[in-house]
Amino acid sequence: MRILTVASALVVLWSPANAADDSRFSLMPVLDANPSQALLPTVAVLMRAPDGAEIWVAKDALLTAHMMGPAKVIEDRQTGLPAIEIALTAEGQRRLTAFSRDHIGRRLAIMIEGRVEAAPLINEELATSSILLTTDSAVKAENLAGLINRLRSAPPPLRPGSR
Repeated sequence: MRILTVASALVVLWSPANAADDSRFSLMPVLDANPSQALLPTVAVLMRAPDGAEIWVAKDALLTAHMMGPAKVIEDRQTGLPAIEIALTAEGQRRLTAFSRDHIGRRLAIMIEGRVEAAPLINEELATSSILLTTDSAVKAENLAGLINRLRSAPPPLRPGSR
């Protein structure tokens, strides 16, 4: 099993304001674009990464919650730091592998509750069955895993015209 770390490029986004489907927890690409391009705001949202960089996060999800399993806290075997591991379904694995193969050197954005948690680069094809989000503390890992599990299992927000 191969584990993806934030350092090598993962992006998870949850934002009910611009989710492309009924998912509350999604993996979203970051677009390489000049902010002056007229059409960019129609396909992406301008956000700020933790490093202070402005990034354009695509509105359409690469992966949605139904392509991910529960989050659990583990120790990152490479760094020894606390981490959150999230399993991927077969469809999630296929989509992440194909996307990463074609987007090496591009950023992705990990967003939870509308905040960019990280925006690492894809350094290689990510043929993996799980995602690993490394954190700097056990408390943060527990809190994020609990939040991710709540977001995954929460009913989707109601949309205008839906019941």
